[in-house]
Order: sequence, then structure tokens, then C-alpha cells
Amino acid sequence: MLSTLQWYIFREMGKTFLLTSIALTTVLGFGGGVMNLVEVDRVSPGQLLGLALIVLPVAGTLTLPVAALYSATVTYGRMSADNEFLACRASGINLGRLFAAPMVISVLSGAGTFYFVNYMIPGLIHDLNTFARAGVQQYVEQQIRSPERLTMPGGRFRLYADAPSHLADDRQTLVLGGVAVLEVGEREWRSVGAAERIELRFEDANTERPVLAGEVFGLTYFNREKGQWIREVGRQSIGRNEIPLTIRPRVKWLTLTKLMEYGANPAEWPRVREIIDNGRTEWACQRFHEAVYDEFVGNHSVVLPAADAVVTIQAAEVRRDMERDGRVLFFDVTATEARGGASRRIHGREAQFHAARRDDGAIVQGELVITGDVEVTYPDSSIQPARGGRERLSGFALPVSIPAADGSTDSGFLEEEVPAEKLPTVAAIQHKARQERDLFVRQVTAEFHSRLAFSASALALVLLGAALGVLLRGANVLVAFGISFVPAMMVTVMNIMGRQLAEKADTGTVGLLVLWGAIGAVVVADGWLIARVIRR
Repeated sequence: MLSTLQWYIFREMGKTFLLTSIALTTVLGFGGGVMNLVEVDRVSPGQLLGLALIVLPVAGTLTLPVAALYSATVTYGRMSADNEFLACRASGINLGRLFAAPMVISVLSGAGTFYFVNYMIPGLIHDLNTFARAGVQQYVEQQIRSPERLTMPGGRFRLYADAPSHLADDRQTLVLGGVAVLEVGEREWRSVGAAERIELRFEDANTERPVLAGEVFGLTYFNREKGQWIREVGRQSIGRNEIPLTIRPRVKWLTLTKLMEYGANPAEWPRVREIIDNGRTEWACQRFHEAVYDEFVGNHSVVLPAADAVVTIQAAEVRRDMERDGRVLFFDVTATEARGGASRRIHGREAQFHAARRDDGAIVQGELVITGDVEVTYPDSSIQPARGGRERLSGFALPVSIPAADGSTDSGFLEEEVPAEKLPTVAAIQHKARQERDLFVRQVTAEFHSRLAFSASALALVLLGAALGVLLRGANVLVAFGISFVPAMMVTVMNIMGRQLAEKADTGTVGLLVLWGAIGAVVVADGWLIARVIRR
């Protein structure tokens, strides 16, 4: 008999839960609640449909706890109004067992919410990024046809053009004809002109956002500051611009799997990784400078090998500029470059040796810039000497011994004590990397507890709704549902507040206590209300 009664309650709750979930998901998905979270403008109907298919499953994540709470309140309120609980008690049935159905529904709702929060919503962000990358060409074409036209990232240039087209052999290049270009400043326009055509390329670069580059052909424009027309010969390059369509990675958008992976190795988090890479580069450059300086002090000259040449540097005086990353300064310097059996000699008043990461970000290379009455002679040739104000020699490879240093590894860079008085820039970057790593670890901890607490709160809130439905029965069922929203909002607010406190270094433990304490208060209220229902 008890199993039949349990199935009856579970069936009634299940129907209400299912219908409420479908209704709320549809309203939330198509009514704009979740759609407003997506910052994509001017989408086509096809894109809107594809976007809806991505968003609707995620809308269900937000509706499951509400649907479970509503179904428990309405079902138990109706049963109480029909005196079914009195009949069960008169039959000798323990009323506490009748709360098994809301417990099952709440566990299923909590488990579903936990899965959706940890995988469905992060999957939405990934799908949106893929969606934005796949439709970047269509986005640019729609921008060109729109009244506002295409504004390049940064907001300085606005392009007006005829209907765009594609190259016959290259679908990744968009051709704009009949182009008008407007350059604007902070308060007024700076220049206006026209071009024969513009070719825009959509590069599939390994960046967080789609990249747009290209060339301008036959550009003629009026410069307002100079008050004259200028015609550019040939083609002008459009630098690589990231189109802000995609969503940057954040801790809240990580799946549970990624959250645990990054939590175990926080140095792999992109923000921390970027700072560490910059620090390792700076450390390598500093050691490169130090190696060049020490060799010169010991030998009164320094030999720098390049890809296809060897440069020997001699100078009357040498010192390091510790205020500018420790670069080496030479005075009354002579650099002899030997290349393929031939040589040339470059003399100048001063020179500086500076190491930096190459433009493509691949490796660190050294560069020697000679300035001040520069004279270039060719001892092994009849070429006449040349004079100038500046000569640049580059491509000097990082010594093999430097990457093997402790600072070349993540653990070495984060844990090695860098002398701040000797390497202030490296020490500052290391301190920033440690702060970012510790912040990320706290964010991961807070995010995990927040997701778990939000999902676990479904059990306490659904039981609370069922108990209130029994006490405030009949026409007051909706009042019971509204009352149950007060602790639900309290749990939500405390969840957000606790997560924010847990992310701070000095309030981490307090934040977790706040986060879980709200659920504990609801559990205590559940016990008191259910005991009162059973006594009645």
C-alpha cells in the first residue's frame, strides 16, 4: 500500500515538474532571459535558430530547481487541501515517509543542475565561441550592409563599401569595392577618403578571438590636420585586428574536468601562463645581458654568433643600464662582422646590446644598435666606407646555457628567490605571477564549492516547499510557493556573497562558511517544519 501511495505522489510531482520545466525553459530561452547574456548583434534568422538550439538546453539548468520547488509545493498543497494526509495518518501511515517523493525529485534536480552547471553552461560558451568564429565573415558582411557600417576594432576607422564579394580562388578573403574610409578622433573626424578596393582576410590564428587583416589599394584621403589631399602609392597594409565576438576564458566558464586540471596545475591557466612566459623571457634577457657583460669584462671583447655571421665587439668602456632591464652599453665601440669569408667594420660613439623576444614570440634574440657618427668600412673589399647615424645588427642567439637555468621552468620561476635589487623587473613579474596563481587557486576553490552548494540547495529547498504546501494548503499554495522563494533567494545571495569572500586572501574560510551556512539554516528550517507537519 505504501509503495502505491509513494508512486502516486511521485507521479503527480513528476508531471508537474516536467510541465513546469518545459514552460520555464521555453519562456527563459525564447523570452530573452538567457539570450540577453549573449552579446551578438545583428544575427540572421538561421543564426538565431542555431543560437536558440545552443541556449535552450542551458536554460533548463536555471529552471530545474524552480520547477522542483513549484511541483513539491503545489502537489503537497493540493493533497493537504483534499485531506489526504489526514486519511494516511488515520490509516497508521508514518507521514515522514510521504516526503520520500520530494527527496527523490530534489536529488534528481540537484544532480541534473550539478551536471548542467559543470558541463552544459561551459559547453554553451565553447559553442558560442565556435558559433562566432564560424560566422565571422557573415558578421563582417552584415556590418558593411548595416547603417552603422563596419567599424574596425579600436573604433578609429569606419568603412563604407558596396556589396562585398569573394575571390574566386580564396573564400577566406573578402573584397570590398567602392570604399569610403572615415577616421575619427576622440571628438572630431581626422581624415576622409576613398579606395579602389580593400581585401580583408580572416585568419585562423591561435588566438582567443577571430583575427581580421588585409590590404588597401589605391587609397586617396584628405588629412584634416595638414589640410591637404594625400594619395598613397601601391597598397597599404591593415594590421591584424581581433574581432571582439568571442568570450574570453574565465573560471566560471570551465567544465568540472578543466577546473580540476587547472586546480592541480594552476601555472597552465592562460592568465598565469602569460605572466610566467613574460617573466621567463625577461629573466632570459637579463641573463643574456649579464653573460655579454661578463664576457667583455673578462676578455675586453665579446663574440656574438648569429645565424650566418659572427660579430666581435670591442669598446673603450662598458656598463649596464640597470634602470632599463640591464641592457649593455658600449662606448667608443667597434663591431667587426664576419660573414662568408668577408668582413665589415662598424664604428660608432656608442652602442647598446638588448635582448628581447622575437616578434613571432618564438625565441629570445639579441640586437646590437650602434649610434653616433657611425662609419662602416670593408677591410677585405674595395667598397667605399659609408657613414650614417645608426646601424643595427640582430639575430644573436640566446646562449645554450641560459635556458637550462632554474628560471626557465614554471616551478623554478615561481619558487626561485629572485634578488629584487639585482633584477627588479623580474622580481616584480614573479610577484605578480604568484599573486595571480594564488588568486586563481582561490577562484577554483570558490567556484567548485559554489556549484556544489547551489546544486545541493535543491534538496533543502524542495523539502521546505513541500512542508509549506502542507501547512498553507488550498488557496494558499501559491503563497507557500512565494514564501519558499525567500529562503531560496537567501541561499542564492549567500552563495554569491560567499563565493566573492572565498576569492579573497583574508576571507577565504569565512566565504565558505557563509556559502554553506545558508543551506544549513534551510535544513534546520526543514526539520522544524516537517516535524510540525507530522505532529499536526
